[in-house]
Amino acid sequence: MGCETCQKFVPAESKLGDRQVLIIHQDELRRKVASCLRGEGIGYRLEGDALKLQGIDLARVVSLLGHDGNLTSYQREQIHVITLDPSTTADIDQLNSVTTIEHLLGVQDAPDVQDCLEREALETHFQPIVSVESSRVIGYEALSRGRTRSGALIPPLRLFSYAQKMDAIFFLDRLSRETAIATAAKIGLDGWLFINFLPNAIYDPRQCLKTTLAIAQQHHFDPGRIVFEVTESQQIVDLQHLKSIFRYYRNHGFQVALDDVGSGYAGLNTIVGLLPDVIKIDRELIVDIDREPLKRALVGGLIQAVRSEGIEVVAEGVETAGELRCVIDLGATLIQGFVFAKPSAQPDREVRWPTL
Repeated sequence: MGCETCQKFVPAESKLGDRQVLIIHQDELRRKVASCLRGEGIGYRLEGDALKLQGIDLARVVSLLGHDGNLTSYQREQIHVITLDPSTTADIDQLNSVTTIEHLLGVQDAPDVQDCLEREALETHFQPIVSVESSRVIGYEALSRGRTRSGALIPPLRLFSYAQKMDAIFFLDRLSRETAIATAAKIGLDGWLFINFLPNAIYDPRQCLKTTLAIAQQHHFDPGRIVFEVTESQQIVDLQHLKSIFRYYRNHGFQVALDDVGSGYAGLNTIVGLLPDVIKIDRELIVDIDREPLKRALVGGLIQAVRSEGIEVVAEGVETAGELRCVIDLGATLIQGFVFAKPSAQPDREVRWPTL
C-alpha cells in the first residue's frame, strides 16, 4: 500500500495462508456465497457469520466470487477474508491478515499494474494547451502512463483504479507529480505545467507542496510555472478541505485549475465555492458543440460568467475545426485537444492551426 509521504509502493499480499475464514454479516449475501462455493465443490464449515475454508486455494475462491458469482463491487467489499495463524489452535483472536474479496480481486486481476508500481515504471505524456490570443502553445497538461516489462503502456484509468483499491492513491499521486516535473525539466518544456491531483488524495497540502518543491529544485524547474489541477473523477468528500488546499497553494504563488467542469462532480457550486484561476470545460460538453444549440448556450453562458470573475477558460477535448471555431466564438481563451495534438512523451512545441 502507499501513503502521502512514503517513498516506496508496498504491494498487498495476494496469497494468504491455508486457514481462511470468510466473514459475511449479511444473511442473504452469506447464503449466496455459500451457494457459489457448493456449486464449485468447495468445502466450508458454517459457524455464525463465518464460512471456514480449510486447505483451499484462496486464488480460486477470489476468482470465483469476483468473476462467476454475480456479485457487485459493494458486495465483494462486504466479504471479509481473515487468515488464521497456522501455528496456533486459537480462533479469530490470532490473525495473520484481514482484507476483502474486492481487495484481493484487485491484486489478482492486475499483476502488471502491481509490478509497474513496484518498479515505479511511470512516465509522463504531455498535451499542449494553446492560447487563442497568441495562437501559440502556452503550456502542457501532464498525463501519467504506466509501462509493463514488455513495453506496453498501462492507461491512467487502470493505474488509478488499482491504486484506489490498494490504498496506494497517495503514493501514485506523489509519484505522478514528481515524474511529471522531472520529465518536463529533462525534455526542456517551456510554459505552464498543469499537474493533476485527486482532491481526496491530499491530507496535508504542506507535505504535497514540500515534495513538489523538492523535486522542482532537484531538477532546476521553476515551481512558479506549475498549475495544480484538481480532477473530479472522484467526488469531493470535503469541499472545505479542498478550499484550504487551494488557499494554501495560492498563498505560495501557485495557480489552481478545476478540471472536468460540466461532467462528473464538477458542478457550478464547486466553481463558486473554489473560484479557481482556470476552469477546463469537459469534452462531453465540447463534442459536436458546433451542431448542438443547447450545448452552445450552456457553454457560452458558463464562459461569460467565469470570465467576468477573471477566470481563464480551457476548452478541453476539441477535435474538429467546427468545435474549435465555436468555442473561440463563445469566448474560450485556451484550447486543448486532438485538433492540435494528442498527448505525447515528446510533445509538439508549436502547433498548426486548422483552417476555420
